[in-house]
Amino acid sequence: METVMNKKSMIYLLVLMTLLLFVMINRNSIWLQAASLNRATNSQGNFDTGCNPQTTLYAVSRNSYGTAVGENGAIVSQTSGLSWQVQANPTLGALYSVFMISNSYGTAVGENGVILRKVNLQPWQRVISPTPHTLYAVSRGNYGTAVGENGTILTQFTGSLWQADVSPTTNTLYSVSMGASGWGTAVGENGTILERTGLDQPWQIVASPTTNTLYSVSMGGSGWGTAVGENGIILTLANGQSWQIESSP
Repeated sequence: METVMNKKSMIYLLVLMTLLLFVMINRNSIWLQAASLNRATNSQGNFDTGCNPQTTLYAVSRNSYGTAVGENGAIVSQTSGLSWQVQANPTLGALYSVFMISNSYGTAVGENGVILRKVNLQPWQRVISPTPHTLYAVSRGNYGTAVGENGTILTQFTGSLWQADVSPTTNTLYSVSMGASGWGTAVGENGTILERTGLDQPWQIVASPTTNTLYSVSMGGSGWGTAVGENGIILTLANGQSWQIESSP
């Protein structure tokens, strides 16, 4: 009788241990799935980058507060003097440039032609892009302009509508600076400099004094600007004259 009772006890114990093991495995599985889902999406179904201190940030734009973008679709915004927070983002591709018109309105561009738009208190949203080419820079005067791989140039005529412009170059463009009425300058690979004198005017190649790749340009007004790039190159444009190489320290 005692032997039978011991056998029953052993069976009950094995069943109980099996049930406990089953519950623990499923609980861990559910927890892992929930943690993964929480990291990947927010309540609106948009991707959350999970930005961390090791995330590379490629660009920043500032109004009253700053917004920075970077690898894996990272977007971080400054909410107060020293406080930055990760923003929900609908892409995991790298973002290379951002331009904020105000604290609540802006555009970001990046890998594979991705274009993101933020309006008021809405989360960042992806808009239709007319190109598969990576975009490296975005700027805005009265209208938005983005430039990138293989000489790609896009123009924003209305809120979410972007159209491809005719580009006079196949060299990659890394920076663009736009002013009022569609006037602007773009620079890039092999010293390429492009200029546009109005929204109804085509982009044109401007004589460049260098073959060094130019990575950034800033225009202070029509006819005045500075471009910088490879091997410490610094170019200046004064009063609409030709671009000149400046002495670099």
